[in-house]
Amino acid sequence: MNVSIIGGDIRNYELAKILDSKHNLRLYGFEKNENNVFSKISFEEAIEKSQIIITPIPISKDNIVLNMPFANEKLSMDDFTCKCMGKTIITGNILEKYKNVLEENNNIVKDILKLDEYAILNGEPTAEGAIQIAMENTRKVLQKSNILILGYGKIGKILAAKLQKLDCNVYCSARKKSDFAWMEVNNINQVKYEELLETIKNMDIIFNTVPSIILNEKEIENIKQTAIYIELASKPGGIDLEIAQKLEKNIINAQGLPGKVAPVTSAQILAKILENI
Repeated sequence: MNVSIIGGDIRNYELAKILDSKHNLRLYGFEKNENNVFSKISFEEAIEKSQIIITPIPISKDNIVLNMPFANEKLSMDDFTCKCMGKTIITGNILEKYKNVLEENNNIVKDILKLDEYAILNGEPTAEGAIQIAMENTRKVLQKSNILILGYGKIGKILAAKLQKLDCNVYCSARKKSDFAWMEVNNINQVKYEELLETIKNMDIIFNTVPSIILNEKEIENIKQTAIYIELASKPGGIDLEIAQKLEKNIINAQGLPGKVAPVTSAQILAKILENI
């Protein structure tokens, strides 16, 4: 098939290496590679000559397509959406308004960040990367540390299991009764959201996996100044960032970890999902 990759991080570059042996591949927005392996063409050609368009993940910020430092100019989402007609577009975290425009132009839009299988497979590199960040930003070993995970979904379960193996005191919070049942089965300390205000006082590390504000001013005030908060969820994240910064809490943005800490593994996962699509 004719496939174009429109920018992206190292993960998309590694993905290009995998797809190049199977498809007619074109790249736009990447630095010239040392072996000139891929066909490098203009944005217009990349769109016109391919059936499948793969974008950065996430695709954009403030109406600009992300991670294309070597493109001739910044590419706006408006330009991108109006030039795609009758394509299959593989993307991530695309805003509904742009998705609607693309679908009105007879494109098929697949947001892989909403696919369960992608989230499950990405849980492993996300959890490993999160633990690496925690180790690099604390002055103590993780063993016996009090660690709170906000959310007990796909990533939360994998992360909690790994931290248990490191002999950490793991606490998790969630909303669903089924999540609390899983916590009980897996011997996890359970914390209801209404109990966070008191529980959070004793936490050394807080990981958030929920893309919804959970920690507001009162909870943030109770976070120890020596504690670190590691954001794993997509925007808006789980904490009121403005208040947290005002109170000088230690906030680490760790969104999009798989592409940063394990780009080869992440590309292999992405390739598998793409073939299924």
